[in-house]
Amino acid sequence: MLSIISCSILQYNKIATTHYKLNEFEDALMYFNGSLNALNNDYAWYGKGLCEYEMKVSGACESFENAVRITKRQMLKKGKILSELGCHRQALETFEFILENHFKQDEIYEGALKGRKIAYEEIS
Repeated sequence: MLSIISCSILQYNKIATTHYKLNEFEDALMYFNGSLNALNNDYAWYGKGLCEYEMKVSGACESFENAVRITKRQMLKKGKILSELGCHRQALETFEFILENHFKQDEIYEGALKGRKIAYEEIS
């Protein structure tokens, strides 16, 4: 049963990602929600947050809050969007996590440093 669920989640996420890349955010959101209905998964929460952000509807901060196990590049984008949406504490936590767990100085590290500075200034 689990392999059937995993397969449908993967299919939902692939279809959702395709719609997202085509700027079809409503359709992408529908498939990310379908994936979440099948099984709670971080990638779908991340995608849902991206769609909500692009569609300028409420809920993006909450969706991103549930997206924990994502790539560092996705995490950096998540932090930038959270900061842009005014969710500065969540953004700061995201940037701090990246800096604590990313061990080379590259664009991800530099972006997290810059994002942390901006988020901290907004909170203070």
